[in-house]
Amino acid sequence: MRETRNPAAKFMHCLPADHDTNTVVAREIMEHTGMTSGLEVTDEVFRSPASILFDQAENRLRQHLAGAVGGRRWPRPTAH
Repeated sequence: MRETRNPAAKFMHCLPADHDTNTVVAREIMEHTGMTSGLEVTDEVFRSPASILFDQAENRLRQHLAGAVGGRRWPRPTAH
C-alpha cells in the first residue's frame, strides 16, 4: 500500500484471505513455502484502515444471492 504513494488507496478482497497463521491451511502453506506472513495479504494491510475487504465480501455475497434468486422465475411458467 505504501508503494502506491496514494493515501486514499483502498485494499479490496472478496475473502477468505490467508493473512496470518490462525488457520490450519494457512499455517501448513506458510510452513511448506517458508513464508512468514500473508499469503494473499499481510496482516498489517488486512487490518489497516485502507482495508475495505468486508465491504467487498458483502458486495460479492449480494451478487451471488441476486444471481441465485434473480436467475429463477417464480412461479415457473406453464406450457400451454
